[in-house]
Amino acid sequence: MKKKLLLILGFLLILPNFGYSKVNDWGLIHNLSSTDLAISQQIFNKSKRVKIKIPANLIDAEQISIKFKKIAKEEHRIPTGYKAISNIYRYEISNETDDFVLLGKVKILLKFNSQTFNKKGVFYWDFDENRWNELKSRIDDKKDLAIIKTDIEDLDIVVLEKKNKTSIVEPTKKAGVSDPDIYSLGGVLMDVKSGKIMYCKDCDRKMTLASMTKILTSNIVLESGIDLNKIYTYQPWDDAEGQSVWLSVGDRIRIEDLLYTSLVKSANNATNALAHATGMSDANFAVKMNEKAKKVGANSCTFYEPTGLDWRNACTPKDYAKVAIDALKKYKIMQASTTKSYSYQTLGGKTISVTNTNSLLNSNLYILGGKTGYLPEIGMNLMTKARDKNNQEIIAVVIGASTYYQVTSEVEKLLRWGFNNWTW
Repeated sequence: MKKKLLLILGFLLILPNFGYSKVNDWGLIHNLSSTDLAISQQIFNKSKRVKIKIPANLIDAEQISIKFKKIAKEEHRIPTGYKAISNIYRYEISNETDDFVLLGKVKILLKFNSQTFNKKGVFYWDFDENRWNELKSRIDDKKDLAIIKTDIEDLDIVVLEKKNKTSIVEPTKKAGVSDPDIYSLGGVLMDVKSGKIMYCKDCDRKMTLASMTKILTSNIVLESGIDLNKIYTYQPWDDAEGQSVWLSVGDRIRIEDLLYTSLVKSANNATNALAHATGMSDANFAVKMNEKAKKVGANSCTFYEPTGLDWRNACTPKDYAKVAIDALKKYKIMQASTTKSYSYQTLGGKTISVTNTNSLLNSNLYILGGKTGYLPEIGMNLMTKARDKNNQEIIAVVIGASTYYQVTSEVEKLLRWGFNNWTW
């Protein structure tokens, strides 16, 4: 009995780091006592996209609460010329009597998603003026992190990015240029910025995607807000047929390592584990996949599971290009899908080494993303996005080749033809 009491007392002493209460309005409430406030604290929201750092002895109070809430973007209109690259978050530092004193500034860190180096800043909502005002902030583009220091106890905050003012120019095919021949079932070449179709062979025909599905799976996982440093324990239901890596029940793996294993090696079991790590059921994950496809205008697409083993995972080549373009806006997906080789260790010390299935990474093309796929029902598939020396970006999707050499050479042919025979 004494041992149980000691364990309970020990848990209460560390409660600020692990304990919080849930309420319908706020979502999470972290309660800190004066003892807790005597040492520095780091408090996260539920998705761990926001962190508040409180230095020791900064707040003079017997007890305070720190609350987090995600605000619908429709609630506060984003100003013209900007786009929101983070969620809008409301935080509040308070207690029952509001008799506490901030003796300095807390540090707030916000994660954002951006693929540009456009001007960014942290903004707060001014309820008196009914508009967003900018706060002094530090932006780390490499880590997708915005940092502010403030002595304000409650704010609605967001990271905003300046939109490009340059108009989108559609590419034009040079006079007298004929289309290349490909022998796969279908394919498309698309200008990334404008969406212009530069080449089409049955690109409006719905076809099986196979492992090209994994690009969308990774996108859904990242948009779930999951912490990539989180550890996942491999389960029996993660096992899968086809391409897999040496993972066993009970192995503990970082989420980021599962992401790389999925996109580099195209491992089906790692992809299952990646999707399951979000906590979503297989059915709910598929719903998210289909919702995302519709959101980017890929209305022909249907998805039933995350790996691509189900032949019913299908899109037209044109619509799959839209899905891939959207996913590759995320730096982590671009980075993983262009990594030639990757090695890591599970927490148990097992070493996993994988090599990228897209051999175009060994060409002299400037590759910005790609994904292979194969099923007996369709043959070989390949999507690859590339950029030329003038910073023009195009994406090629080829579906239904008879061999890997064929699909690789046809994608390369389309990319080189596009750069050499079109002008922007």
